[in-house]
Amino acid sequence: MLKGSTNGLSELDTKINKVKQFDYLVTESIIEFDNAFSIGYVKPESNDYLRVMPTAEVKEYDTVDITFNIAIDKNSAEVKDNYIIKDLKGNCLDVKEAHLITNKLVRLITGPQISGELYTVTVKEVQSIEGLVIQEGNNITKFGGLGSGTIVNRYDCIPVSNTKVQIIFNDVLDKETAENNQNYIIYDRSGNNLQVYDDKVVSIDEDQEYYDKSVYLITSQQTPGELYTISATNVMNINGEDISSNKSIMFGGIGKKR
Repeated sequence: MLKGSTNGLSELDTKINKVKQFDYLVTESIIEFDNAFSIGYVKPESNDYLRVMPTAEVKEYDTVDITFNIAIDKNSAEVKDNYIIKDLKGNCLDVKEAHLITNKLVRLITGPQISGELYTVTVKEVQSIEGLVIQEGNNITKFGGLGSGTIVNRYDCIPVSNTKVQIIFNDVLDKETAENNQNYIIYDRSGNNLQVYDDKVVSIDEDQEYYDKSVYLITSQQTPGELYTISATNVMNINGEDISSNKSIMFGGIGKKR
């Protein structure tokens, strides 16, 4: 039998009150912890993950590679209607097929391009492997068209930033001739030169696929959307053979990376 207490509450009532007080203190502590955690924790925006700028590289008069810097979903990447290509007058270039070559590269098979035409590619509804859609405003890239009679060049170029271009050759480079910036000329559609300030053969740490076969050119600032032509001359492979072939390749100028 429970004894009465001096304040008029039974021993049972006293114990119940103590339990209630304990529950209250625990609940308040949890709330304070949650508040402190929510203030100090910033949830990442899912769209931030997809603020990526795709890069277009023309391969043939009917072939364009679109490269992303994130792994993308195969199903959405291979929907040809997810790529809209237009020339400067707004005419559409037919996209016949889309194939995921690697987890970051899509190869588009197009209708015949016009040599020297500047094409704009808009990517839509392509998703990352996590299912996030590429954000609008960061889904546009450009490339210069190749005519059907154009001989495929022995080297390609990729704009890396608005002051950096990567030229990829098909053989291991002779460092001395590859790093002579006098061997590269870049000019826009009006014939104005884009200055080449420096060049360096790419190391394995910088590009595990094209190291020793590509060169980074450091240039003056490109004009976004401008069509540039690169001519390489006297660039040799390690056997002393000219692999630049004095051919010209084109790329679309890009703005600064975010």
